[in-house]
Amino acid sequence: MTEDTNILVFVVSDDPHVRDVAEYGFPTNAGVELFPDAGEAFDAMVENPPDVVVVDLQTGTEGGFSLARDIRNHSKLDKIPVLVLGERAGDAWLAKQGGATRYLLKPLPAPTLVSEALDLVPA
Repeated sequence: MTEDTNILVFVVSDDPHVRDVAEYGFPTNAGVELFPDAGEAFDAMVENPPDVVVVDLQTGTEGGFSLARDIRNHSKLDKIPVLVLGERAGDAWLAKQGGATRYLLKPLPAPTLVSEALDLVPA
């Protein structure tokens, strides 16, 4: 994150569309770190907690459900908002059980992903 960046967003997805939206869709005051793998993202979060995490349920070696649950169970990370992305409406229940703050269905327009994620950042 640079000096002029005041929001840190972690995006955990191996979906090329989600990664492209995240890489180019957030405003310049948002530092965005992309992770294709949930385990790698979790380790990075412990080192440098983000302001918000966007997690795809279908991600890398550890699924998004497990990552959301791990975030909620870690004392350093448990207050971080987690936006979970899924492909089925029925996954909303699973996402909530994992500790998601909000759940959205993919595919979704870039402005929706960005605005929903930023809406979760504490003021």
